[in-house]
Amino acid sequence: MLLIFLCFPVCNVLGQQECPSRHYLMEDGLPSNNIYSMLADSKGYLWFCTDQGVTRYNGMSFQTFTTRDGLSDNEVFFAMEDLLGRIWFATYSGNLCFFYQGVFHTAKNDSLLQLPFHHPFLTFINVEQDSSVTVFFNDRATILSLGKDRKYVTDLSKVQGIPNAVMLTNVRKKDTDTYELFYKDTRFSIKRDGTGLQKLPYRKNKHYNKGRDRIFGYLYSDNMLYSLDEEPVFKFARGFDSITVFWVHEQGSIFFLGTDHGLYVNNDYRYLQGENVTTVVQDAEGNYWMSTLKNGVYYFDKNFLHQQMVRIHTKDDIGFSAVSDSTVIFSTIRGDLYRLKDGVAELVYTNASYLPENKYGMSVSADMDKAGNFHWFLNKEEVYIRNPAADKPYIRRNILNVDVHARKLVVIGDTLYYRNPSCIGGLVYDKSGRRIDSAAVLLLDVSRWPFAITRSDKNELWYSMMHQVYKVIGDTPVRQRAFDEYIFKWFYVYEHLLLGCSIDNTLVLSSKPDGVPATVTITDSSCMWRDAVKLNDHQILLSTNGAYRLLTILPSDDTPRYTIHIVENPVVPVNAESICSDGTRCYFFKKGIISILEIGDLMAEPKMPQVYFAKLTAGKKSIIPDGSPVSLPYAQARNVRITFEALTWSSKDIVYEYRISKLGNEDWVATTANSIDMVNTEWGEYAVMVRACTAGKNCSPAAVLMFTIEKPFWIAWWFIAVCSILVLGIVVLLIRSMVRKRDREHRMRNEMLRSEYKAMNALMNPHLVFNVLNNVQGLIEGGDKVKAKEYLQTLSRLMRQNMHNVSKELIPLQKELQLLENYLKIEKLRFREWFNYVITVAEDVDVTDILLPPLLIQPLAENAVLHGLLPIQSHDAMLTIDISMDGNDLVIKVTDNGVGLNKKHEREDTDSQPFGLSNVRKRIAQLSAMQHKKIVFSIEELYDAAGAVAGTQAIIRMAF
Repeated sequence: MLLIFLCFPVCNVLGQQECPSRHYLMEDGLPSNNIYSMLADSKGYLWFCTDQGVTRYNGMSFQTFTTRDGLSDNEVFFAMEDLLGRIWFATYSGNLCFFYQGVFHTAKNDSLLQLPFHHPFLTFINVEQDSSVTVFFNDRATILSLGKDRKYVTDLSKVQGIPNAVMLTNVRKKDTDTYELFYKDTRFSIKRDGTGLQKLPYRKNKHYNKGRDRIFGYLYSDNMLYSLDEEPVFKFARGFDSITVFWVHEQGSIFFLGTDHGLYVNNDYRYLQGENVTTVVQDAEGNYWMSTLKNGVYYFDKNFLHQQMVRIHTKDDIGFSAVSDSTVIFSTIRGDLYRLKDGVAELVYTNASYLPENKYGMSVSADMDKAGNFHWFLNKEEVYIRNPAADKPYIRRNILNVDVHARKLVVIGDTLYYRNPSCIGGLVYDKSGRRIDSAAVLLLDVSRWPFAITRSDKNELWYSMMHQVYKVIGDTPVRQRAFDEYIFKWFYVYEHLLLGCSIDNTLVLSSKPDGVPATVTITDSSCMWRDAVKLNDHQILLSTNGAYRLLTILPSDDTPRYTIHIVENPVVPVNAESICSDGTRCYFFKKGIISILEIGDLMAEPKMPQVYFAKLTAGKKSIIPDGSPVSLPYAQARNVRITFEALTWSSKDIVYEYRISKLGNEDWVATTANSIDMVNTEWGEYAVMVRACTAGKNCSPAAVLMFTIEKPFWIAWWFIAVCSILVLGIVVLLIRSMVRKRDREHRMRNEMLRSEYKAMNALMNPHLVFNVLNNVQGLIEGGDKVKAKEYLQTLSRLMRQNMHNVSKELIPLQKELQLLENYLKIEKLRFREWFNYVITVAEDVDVTDILLPPLLIQPLAENAVLHGLLPIQSHDAMLTIDISMDGNDLVIKVTDNGVGLNKKHEREDTDSQPFGLSNVRKRIAQLSAMQHKKIVFSIEELYDAAGAVAGTQAIIRMAF
């Protein structure tokens, strides 16, 4: 598909330049190598527009979106972000589409994007200062303005007085309802409704090239780039009209031009020669990203203008490199020697013609002496190159008469020391490189097993054995007993420091190696220490099986003090074949490329990652956190997943740490996942903090997500109130039911008691009648008709009273006394002189107001007469009934002076026990239960002063 981009003629440049970079292709995660353009959004994400969808990149992973995710078309030419945070995409289909809060908005799900027309291609989308966007279609006659929730369409084809719409190159808003239209030789101002047309000529009647199809925010004339306000911006060098400019990126006074011939920087440097560089953008750290057609994306460090990359025309690994007299000298593993001069790698010496075929590719041991002369060994062959930095260096080859199998070569003075698996030896040569001796100088015999050999900054030979380290002074090895506990697999001796790695992967730092050293050790289980390169007097680059570490030695009078941090610059080649430094720059050799970086770039601390919360999922509800308070219903928030990610452009090895304050855990929890699952969450307020930590243990500021899980309905006040009311209602109903049940039981019991009471009353009546009739019968049989008549009259009154009272539970005391009076009269008529009685009622006793059961006193009086007085048959027999008040208690005393209780019982058997007395007891008990009154009944014998029985007294005490 043809690109519609800005095209300008630009100049030729001084030369092709290369710098360390990273190259991203489909195998790295891009959906296509055809990248039309890029966008760095306000959060820091990079968006890549391709013919296979759009891809969002956070510095670590690519996330591709297509029509399956809601994108309107998979062929996306460019993207723009407006001031509301909406990212708009220009697609081949012409359908409007923007991405906002994790969702693609199109005409299918957003009424704002439903248009009354359709054009198959979007020419551009301009972001305006009033938070709207201006959309320009390929017909160059339709302008669409889209605000937050309103849209306006301007049809230029209906406006008279403007040039052919095909000549229109750009449109921008001047104010809320006014557009400015840019043509080749003039511009116009027009209202949004198509009225108010005004012509605004360019200054000095200037003409501007329209840039074939589209101008991206610039005007161009006479090799000069102008802003839309006609201010000069950048001048192109003249001479070449065949180069097409796709993109212009300003960075202060530096202009980056993306062209079909590569990247141009201020007309001076050209990078990515032969590439179609479509876009140049900077990430949040200032690093540069260049998109290309058909060849993916390139990453350049923010300081790439001070960096360099040089290609070497060799397939062999670099086995040795060093800097001599500001010239970088390096050799391949088979002995080819190069030098780096004026940014070009030159071959100084090749060993291919001398190396036997069967030895081709065997490793060569090499070293450079203090004078800058180069030496290498290969079995019986030796090469000496004097001053390899010179235009015509002196070269001499020597054939040895011994096969030394050197694994490591160290040149000190006129002696070449070497180490092989069995010994350490040396060969002496003169200044012309001619070997003097005919045999090797043996320092260490075959039985000693050497491990490492090195040359100190003082030009002394040091070597390590099994728990022994030696320094050669003159021709004599001197044991350095301070290092006996170490077995070095490699070590270096600098002026004031010994640095080495023992076979157990412990890094050893020792001050004053020539005196009384003080030693510290460094262990790191995450890496294997491979080698060290001295950068300057205080900094040493440590090579490992992973990232490099920068060791900084701090001032100290005794024990070494240091700092160590991981080098996280992504353009630094990992696992380089060889590394050397000239004190200002560092040279990395890998796969035929020399990457040259400033030491300051290695020392720079990377910018901390940025952490964003991407999504909060609770049940079927998903929320894109935007900083506003989040509230989740309890029913949906039992299981919560919080997704987050980091933006980082320097550090690739990220470890997340989080903590959740609601759970009471203030410790950071490490995780390699980019989500947190909270299971069986309780209601309340949560503060989730997440940070990203780099491999160098640098942690970003914590991103904080606050959300609230609402109380469950059974804890809500209204639910508690309803439940309380319901429970209270149920309790009330239960209580009322229990009360009703108890009332029913009480009523039934009372009814039963009343029935029993009435039955007892009914029993009292026949008993009384039976006794009276017996008396009447006796009178008739005795022939005393007058008394019998009086007796019957009194009896009739008594029976009427009793019949009237017996059906009632309670009667006034007055009626009870009347009935008692009639009964006692009958008994007096019957027994005459053998019976006397007295009834006494206290003045404070209200006989009309006090209620008591009928026949309550009569049975006691009858019992006293029949069982107490008659047995003595005395004219002094006396029954006394005394009724009085004792406070609130009614006291009824029935007293006789008869035989007493014991005599009475002796005269009576059990079958003749007084019926009335037992009935009284039962009636009193039932009445007490029915009336809820305290009624006490007691009966006792009375005694005179001599202790003889003087009668019986029955007492009833009733509370009122």
